[in-house]
Amino acid sequence: MREKIMQYVSGRWGKVIGVFILSRIVYGIIIWFAGCSIAELCMLCDNQYYVAIAQNGYTEDWQTAFFPLIPFIIRFIGTKGMLMINQIAFLLSMFLLDSLTDKKDNFVLKLFGLSVISFFSMMFYTETLLCFFTVLGYYLFTKRHFGFGMGIVIGLCVATKSIGAMLFFAIFIGMCCLWYQKQLRLMDILKTYIPATVISCLYPMYLQMTFGNWKLFVDCQYNSWRRVQTNLLQELWIQLNFICSSERRIYKINEILTLFMTCCILYGLYHLLRTYKKKGMDMVNMLVLVLYTVFAMLAINSTIRIPIDNAPTTSFYRYYYSLFSIYILAAQLEGTKRQVVYYCSIGISFMAAVLFSKNFYFY
Repeated sequence: MREKIMQYVSGRWGKVIGVFILSRIVYGIIIWFAGCSIAELCMLCDNQYYVAIAQNGYTEDWQTAFFPLIPFIIRFIGTKGMLMINQIAFLLSMFLLDSLTDKKDNFVLKLFGLSVISFFSMMFYTETLLCFFTVLGYYLFTKRHFGFGMGIVIGLCVATKSIGAMLFFAIFIGMCCLWYQKQLRLMDILKTYIPATVISCLYPMYLQMTFGNWKLFVDCQYNSWRRVQTNLLQELWIQLNFICSSERRIYKINEILTLFMTCCILYGLYHLLRTYKKKGMDMVNMLVLVLYTVFAMLAINSTIRIPIDNAPTTSFYRYYYSLFSIYILAAQLEGTKRQVVYYCSIGISFMAAVLFSKNFYFY
């Protein structure tokens, strides 16, 4: 038994931890090369808002767009504690993704380990915790570990970022399918979704009691960020017009990257639906994975920004990187397609790290 444990530690555990350490070194060098430090990085852009909310609470309407879990953590264990939690969450996400994909292949480890999420895990951004809680929720679903613990994980997904609600609905549909197939009891759904619903409703309840508007986190974005409702096709058209325009603005980088990633994700979904039977993937697991990805993409692209005010759309490239499902989709690819995805991702991530460290924020 001891020999088996040592073999495993020196095998998969060693490789996961090795890629994790490599990612810390690589992004540490990039931050240093850009003339920045971790302390300075943690005060740029949205980082300062999370710290302010942690110190003073939600004092203005526009702050409610930032969900409460990270400010809550910072308030009780400080900024250094938050950074440590992000490191742990990122490392655990790597173990979970490794378990959900082919363990003999290091492709997903390297893809995720050197992704832009690795860079944002060195700050207070929500992407790391969102990725961890969602991949953990999906992992528990695939292992059929339903109940109170899984409900807490799903609730924490929602408390981290609004996109976490997409997994809430995807897993609920998946559990209903299993119940219809008589693979779980109705009590399993109740034990999971009572705590998930209670935790998910805490923030809207707080907003109702404090500001008199339970959906203020939605309304404030239309008011403060001047967003208007749209759909995927309308936003795509505006993206293309903006990219092809003669304007020279750094936000074009975001639009090009998000359009490229949208195409990659859609191809990944197509490839999965076409090959999941050959790969022996469970149909209900596949359904939850696809639903979460589609729901999240629709949510990300459901609003738009007025171009003269800021970046034209809200489909930020880093939102896509926080979807754990894209790494599982990428794992289904083979040969040259994998290499293209990997090297394009490396290029995007390193460029984003350099620009962000130099305080060029292009979302």
